[in-house]
Amino acid sequence: MRKPATRLYAIGVALLFPLLMSSPAAAQFQPRLNQNALGENYHVEIGAAIWDTSADMSFSNTGLGLPGTTINLQNDLGARDQKFPAFDLILRPATKHKFRIELVPIHYSQTAAPQSSLTFGGQTYLTGVPITSTFHWKAWRFGYEYDFASGPRGFMGFILDVKYTDTDASLASATVGTRSASARAPVPGLGAILRVYPASHLALTGEISGFKWPGGWIWSGSGDFLDVDTYATLNFVNAFGVEFGFRSFDVNYSVTNSAGNFTLKGPYLGAVLRF
Repeated sequence: MRKPATRLYAIGVALLFPLLMSSPAAAQFQPRLNQNALGENYHVEIGAAIWDTSADMSFSNTGLGLPGTTINLQNDLGARDQKFPAFDLILRPATKHKFRIELVPIHYSQTAAPQSSLTFGGQTYLTGVPITSTFHWKAWRFGYEYDFASGPRGFMGFILDVKYTDTDASLASATVGTRSASARAPVPGLGAILRVYPASHLALTGEISGFKWPGGWIWSGSGDFLDVDTYATLNFVNAFGVEFGFRSFDVNYSVTNSAGNFTLKGPYLGAVLRF
């Protein structure tokens, strides 16, 4: 899935770059967007959205010398697809420089009887015995964006960011008790962003970022992620707009005694407020 997505984004960049830079003075670099493009004159942007995603997540935890089962939140524990909020903040001290913070708080709580035995935290939960489980994931994103090219119809830039995965999982059964585990996994990333304005009040944006961290140096764990986000923003005025998009976010990590493979994918609807 990752290679086709990356290739598609590269093709889109190649096709839209001439449109991005077209203007009566196309030969000259323009540091600011055309003032007719709503939504680009601000220093602070606050966004909130509702994301309709799947429960395709797996995790494991070893303990007491026993290897952990790879537990699927949906198939093994009975979790269902849900809608989650997403919040983001953009600080823009200068036209081409943006500092970005994002948080997607995810929470699942359910009770189900697994179809096969599960080993988690050194404890084995037997087949057919109900398990009450909870799963918390705070998906943080800290990034810096530099828009190296801009014109009256949009901009193009690169992104340096860190995806910080903060998870807590708990399994409880009347027969064997409760086991809990937590993991913290920062994964650095590189990416790109492209925005075009087919109309002064309508922006079309595509973002892609990803990285594979082999482990060692600062952080002993390993991990990788791929984040693809495409969305349209309808700006009623410069200070306010609504967004509709589709995002796919895959993250994998492996740290001491714990591992996880999480996928968030689906449409979202949100709004942005600018100052």
